[in-house]
Amino acid sequence: MPASGLQGVDVSQHQGSIDWHRVARSGIDFAIVKCSEGGDFIDPCDGPENAPDEDRLRRLRARCAQIRQEGMTLGVYHFLRPKLGRTGDVEAEFAVKIARKVGWGKPGDLRLCVDIEVTALNAPATHRYIGQFVKRAKELTGHLPLIYTFPAFWNGLGNPSRFQCPLWIAHFTSAPQPDIPRPWTRFAIWQHTSTGTVPGISTNVDRNRAKRLPLIAGAQPAEEPLPTPTPTPAPVLSARERLIARMKRAKAVFLATGSNKALRIMLVCKARLGRWDERYLMFFGPPGNVTDEVKRYITRGYARGLVPTSTTGGGHAVGSLHFAGRAADMGLRTELIGTPKGLQRMERFQRAEFKRRLQTRAVELIGPINNLVVLGGFVQPLTEGAPLEQQHDNHVHGAF
Repeated sequence: MPASGLQGVDVSQHQGSIDWHRVARSGIDFAIVKCSEGGDFIDPCDGPENAPDEDRLRRLRARCAQIRQEGMTLGVYHFLRPKLGRTGDVEAEFAVKIARKVGWGKPGDLRLCVDIEVTALNAPATHRYIGQFVKRAKELTGHLPLIYTFPAFWNGLGNPSRFQCPLWIAHFTSAPQPDIPRPWTRFAIWQHTSTGTVPGISTNVDRNRAKRLPLIAGAQPAEEPLPTPTPTPAPVLSARERLIARMKRAKAVFLATGSNKALRIMLVCKARLGRWDERYLMFFGPPGNVTDEVKRYITRGYARGLVPTSTTGGGHAVGSLHFAGRAADMGLRTELIGTPKGLQRMERFQRAEFKRRLQTRAVELIGPINNLVVLGGFVQPLTEGAPLEQQHDNHVHGAF
């Protein structure tokens, strides 16, 4: 999976209470919430097993709202229970009704997902049941749902091929790609482990990867006609609100297209908002096991158009604070190396860091500007041509 791929989790009552703010800050892009099962079961979310349905719906609404509030893409799933005496369209109607009640179904949400991994019917009857669900779900939502399944289970059904739904595959392997059952040739989402760990979630959790997500586009069918809204003046946004709006627009483009340009815009906006993201490291791939102050330093540099070229270890001198995870080098993307524009970016960043050195308690700051250098916590200009000066003409080194 490319480093620029999307990271996601899927959760149910088994994860209990979740700190979605911490989840989002750890780099999770999307979250899929179990809402319903069979023909009458509503997931209790982080409530008790015996909670009434209205309490379950209230908790699920809060969970979905928190995911959206933290800027992650929201998805929901229904656990299918094929059995005698019931048809798939009945489950589809229940699944869509519950999903809408908890707030799912807006443009930009992940399409409805259906988890198919058990059945009380034989294979041909299960095929019919799934087909009934898919057909009715499409009628109600306007799109084909994603089918979640395991390779062994789908192969055991005889690889039914008439549904044409995107695949959410569950295959726990260290291989670079999952096994994909026929008739599919590629996956939309890959659940690659059920024992993942994510900050903000106290239990093991399913982790997922995706290159791009199948999202809901345009308005969805309403259960009742909506009144025509009265036009209101556009609100005046602050600079921060405009930055958040731009980040969300770029994220929507990235999720829909996988565009690297959109990803870069999204991450720069995020950095300018002061939010850490592991993907700041992906251009040159240095390790992320650094202190929080170094992460803030990297975030500030990324916001100014630089990228981290080195963090821990590497070829630094013995005793360097790099080895303790207390330093990082901020340099240039390949296309800017040796250009006036690149040098200007590094110099602006060094000036800004020099001004805030007392606030950040910088122990070291070295870059292209020789008279704005900090060594051992004190200002110590370097002489042009000195070895230490020459080593830092192509990046800005900061240690804390």
